[in-house]
Amino acid sequence: MHLQEPWRTTCCFPWCQPWVKRLMTSCPTPLHAATGSLGRRSSRIWYDCAKKVRLMIPFGVGALYVRHHLSSITQNLTLQMVEDVSAAFRDMLVEASWIDPATLKEALHKLDEMQHLVAFPPHALIDHLLEEYHQGFTLQIPEVKKNDHFGNMLALTAWQCHKSLLKLTSPESQDSWPRGPLDINAFYSALRNAIVIPQGVLQPPIFIPEKLTALNYGSLGSIIGHETTHGFDSTGRMRDAHGNLNHWWTNTTRQQYINRTQCFVKQYSTYDVAPLLPPHQQLDHELMISGERTLAENIADNGGLRAAWVAYQRRVKKDGRAHTLSLPGLQHFTSDQLFFISFAKVWCNNITPFALQYILKADVHVPGYFRILGVLRNSPAFAEAFKCPIGSPMNPKEKCLLW
Repeated sequence: MHLQEPWRTTCCFPWCQPWVKRLMTSCPTPLHAATGSLGRRSSRIWYDCAKKVRLMIPFGVGALYVRHHLSSITQNLTLQMVEDVSAAFRDMLVEASWIDPATLKEALHKLDEMQHLVAFPPHALIDHLLEEYHQGFTLQIPEVKKNDHFGNMLALTAWQCHKSLLKLTSPESQDSWPRGPLDINAFYSALRNAIVIPQGVLQPPIFIPEKLTALNYGSLGSIIGHETTHGFDSTGRMRDAHGNLNHWWTNTTRQQYINRTQCFVKQYSTYDVAPLLPPHQQLDHELMISGERTLAENIADNGGLRAAWVAYQRRVKKDGRAHTLSLPGLQHFTSDQLFFISFAKVWCNNITPFALQYILKADVHVPGYFRILGVLRNSPAFAEAFKCPIGSPMNPKEKCLLW
């Protein structure tokens, strides 16, 4: 899509901009903070109000943001990366010698049919489509009452429920977005066989709108690969190209798949997260990861990095090394090394003891530290880039490989 400058200065679809402003000003004032916005006693009122509005009318707010902040460079580079990673994953499927021809045919068909919803939905730039999507909005909510924030939220919820019920009688378009473009989280929709890379993800430190190939492919590329791999993880593999539950694996290949995934189960089940706790909160017992519960995400992490690496190598070969990096303070790292550093920074975080224990009990993801460690230990390319000796902690002789 070629983006013209005029739309940047034109008004958004008529009712949205003033309506959003009125809704924001109807939020509780600091004097009411004790009651708690979003259930918290201590709160940032402006943040919670913005979050509520974004969650309740995601495509209206998203359209406002996209029209003022979208760059054609960002969109074009992202689409290029999606195509590159998808092509890399296709070759990874073909090179998987353990897949028999019949299953491979279905796997390639599923990959070819996978939708790529990138940056924002098409109607974000077209007023009459936005009006159509929000049909009945102003009838349900004719005005925002400045001193009745609770009533405003009830009216918004009623409109959302009405719109949701309408979906029961009208088929949803295949290219419709399940969430708004400002989500700071990419995801795979198994029911639609679609990956979604929202505009909210396309910003630093995940993505830089320049041809910094190593950095962008290491971070955003691995995320694209992660979501693509979800279509073929331990749960995604059970659905076909159209998102329907379907047994499209031959028994032989299915057993090969299960055997190979057990390597990941065993690997991640050896990780103790207790050392991540601060010294004054250390425990006298281990906090072990469940390799079984986190299997699908670990498969996606490992497959995603490999797909991004293959895509990155091909892009460098195609464009030449004109965009090799020499970053201030990091001149001693090669571009290949910066690719892996960029991948690692995505999951580099601090975590509270409560959050750590919650992740272990309820989350299907492993803590960020082990999302980095587990994947890089399985990557021959990482070991080669950093010259890790065979048998060293980051280059074990036995590595897990599925895709």
